[in-house]
Amino acid sequence: MDFKCPSCEGNSLKIDMSLELAAGDVDETSVQTVKCETCQFRGIAVYHESRRGSFDSDSFWYAGFEVSDGGLEFVLSGLRLCPDRANKSGPDPQRRLRADPHHAA
Repeated sequence: MDFKCPSCEGNSLKIDMSLELAAGDVDETSVQTVKCETCQFRGIAVYHESRRGSFDSDSFWYAGFEVSDGGLEFVLSGLRLCPDRANKSGPDPQRRLRADPHHAA
């Protein structure tokens, strides 16, 4: 999935790494790193999805954040510590990782 890059405004921002946190108030929450294939912009995104209620009542919330190099490296180093980081799913080569509740803290 491509998103609009806040730096070059191209539709070339892609999910680089993703960590799915354990379900809580919503059915799915993921912390992601994103990278622009055109200008190399990097940032962090958060995705929430709820599938509760009737069949057609799915809702989601997605937000991206520009962060300092140090902040991005902090998140990346945490993602790299996940013991299941080789687990990949979906058509994209993105890493999809699952975290227990204690990892989310």
